[in-house]
Amino acid sequence: MPSEFDLVGIGTPSMDVLHTKTALVGRFGGPVANVVVALSKWGMKTGLIGRIGDDYYGKRLLEDFITNKVNVSRLRVDKDSTSIWHINVTRDEKEILYSEYYKSLKKLSPEDTEYIKNSKSVFVRFNNHLFSTIAPMAKSKRKKLFVTLHLFESDKENENRLKIMENCKPEIIFMNEEEIETAGGIFDRLISNNLVVVTRGKKGCSVYSKRGNDDFESIKVNTVDPTGAG
Repeated sequence: MPSEFDLVGIGTPSMDVLHTKTALVGRFGGPVANVVVALSKWGMKTGLIGRIGDDYYGKRLLEDFITNKVNVSRLRVDKDSTSIWHINVTRDEKEILYSEYYKSLKKLSPEDTEYIKNSKSVFVRFNNHLFSTIAPMAKSKRKKLFVTLHLFESDKENENRLKIMENCKPEIIFMNEEEIETAGGIFDRLISNNLVVVTRGKKGCSVYSKRGNDDFESIKVNTVDPTGAG
């Protein structure tokens, strides 16, 4: 039986409130949400497991996913607020200021498991509460696993997650230059076992493995808003 989805993302969609020189601007956000929307726009079949609030921002996010043909049948809508991230934005740079109401999905249902089973690949954030469940599940069901270290934080759960990730062998691990600094010595450990893509904004990206690294330039465009452009 062919897979229903090319990729299923597990994450917490958010509304990014951009603080510009002239106004506050709302944009849909979240590293996993950005990816499933982008891939859907490029013709892939994507789905999303997560939660949003039954509020103004949640309704905007849901409408955006549906417009972009992302399957939302496993996206929970509850009475808690939708996650909000406040971001300071200039033409070429962004700075995360603070977050509000962040609440992630804490448990998978049997329907979620079946949903993942019907996908070719899975994308999840390393610090997601469900990472330690999702990564082994992807391996056991022979799904390609993609991981982002977005907003990587050093905490007591890191070592357990790292061991799980090493055992599950993701296809690609994504991170940016700031997250290399946050990861410290862990970065060398990552590239010794995995293919790691480091995004560098307008400078492009670098691909690391135990064999070495290669740099790739970005496509030159007229920058309007760098949020979610990794």
